[in-house]
Amino acid sequence: MLLTAIGPRSAHAQNPVPNPGFEEWNGGTPAGWSVNNNGPVLPLTRTIDAHGGSYAVRGEVVAGTTSVAVPPLLQSQTNGVGFPLDEPITAVQCWYKCQLFSSDVFNANVYVYDAGHALVGGGSVMITQSCADFTLLNIPVTVFGSGAAFAMVAMTIVDGSGTVPAHLQSSFVVDDLQALSVASGTKNLASEQAVLTVFPNPAREVVRILLPPAGRNSAQSTSDLLVLDQEGREVFRQQVRQERDVAEIRLDILGWQPGTYTLVLNDTPKQRFVVR
Repeated sequence: MLLTAIGPRSAHAQNPVPNPGFEEWNGGTPAGWSVNNNGPVLPLTRTIDAHGGSYAVRGEVVAGTTSVAVPPLLQSQTNGVGFPLDEPITAVQCWYKCQLFSSDVFNANVYVYDAGHALVGGGSVMITQSCADFTLLNIPVTVFGSGAAFAMVAMTIVDGSGTVPAHLQSSFVVDDLQALSVASGTKNLASEQAVLTVFPNPAREVVRILLPPAGRNSAQSTSDLLVLDQEGREVFRQQVRQERDVAEIRLDILGWQPGTYTLVLNDTPKQRFVVR
């Protein structure tokens, strides 16, 4: 996980995230966001345990009407593809705290779409340890296509072993989201370091892996991309070439055992994803 402070934004760049501090609510739903509340089943609620302002959003794994665990699903979208972008973003940051039981993880994803609603980029971070105090979370975003027009933030809790949806009472609180861009005037450490990006996360059939560029002053390099299971055993290896631009690999995971897997590429920070 990469952390960096949120600094002042340029006067010419506004935060495109809708209702970023969760101050505005329409009934039981934060304005500009969608939640998976259904009748008496309320995985997402308003809380006064806020980082800034009066309110924040709280997600908790609750029992459904059939006693099956229902994980919270929070999405920054009202149109199916998220909030509009005036300029490309490099990361989304927020303040969070969480309480995780058993093998549950707090999963934060960003998806970037073009004007035709085709997926052209994204980023993902998995939090595996409970955190009692508000902590800054940085989700690096990589765009591998052109014409980024929308972005959607999606947050949930999943079982890291992939065997059940999640465990009752695992929870998170999120507040004060901010989308960073080159023009924002805010320094983002993720943009200065090589980062592996994998999404969707969790996944069932295919994951898309974005390889960081070799760098403007670096020659093309060939490396082995490894996938390790929860026991550290190698389950996949592929020789990849890092170019000066971001490269994409699609990995077929259909038939893989449920659980958490780790991506390894040279000295690049490791990245994890969940197969369900």
